Amino acid sequence: MIPAAFSCTAKLTSETGVSVGWAALAQRPLKKPALSDTSCPVSIQGAIPDSGVGLAAGAGPLIAVGLGRGATTTLSAEDAFPRYKVLLVLRPGFTGPLLVRSAATSSRDGILFRYNMPDGSTGRWRGSLRLVGTGDPGWGQQFTGYMKAPQAGCYAIQVDYAAGTEQIIQEITPNAG
Repeated sequence: MIPAAFSCTAKLTSETGVSVGWAALAQRPLKKPALSDTSCPVSIQGAIPDSGVGLAAGAGPLIAVGLGRGATTTLSAEDAFPRYKVLLVLRPGFTGPLLVRSAATSSRDGILFRYNMPDGSTGRWRGSLRLVGTGDPGWGQQFTGYMKAPQAGCYAIQVDYAAGTEQIIQEITPNAG
């Protein structure tokens, strides 16, 4: 059984015997995205050569695929708290722990995450993910799951890892229709 305190890579973590410093990563400040002239400074998306994935955002060890055109996701009119599918991919060769969290400019609530476990089961909605890079030389370490935002706004998906902190900025917009 996978302990509830771990996220989608709990089984992978215990099988590889990786010793991680989760407490040290969690102590880093969670930063809200800084607005520029009231507009959300969304992350630039681009094609990643030889990755086999679509347009991706993120310059660090983790990239996100499926954030919407221009890193903007439009909320569905039917659902006040919609989910949207996002593929998280670790860059080739990355080794070590990553803590993934979110912060919003307009509220205290960030994006919630729900990602599949390595054994095929689905995790519960949570405010953070703990991922472990195993050094896969290709683009094989991919995590499929969902994110959901409590309301429209500008959100930072913050990735903390041993060598630093990266942010992927995403805008969530209301459906005009």
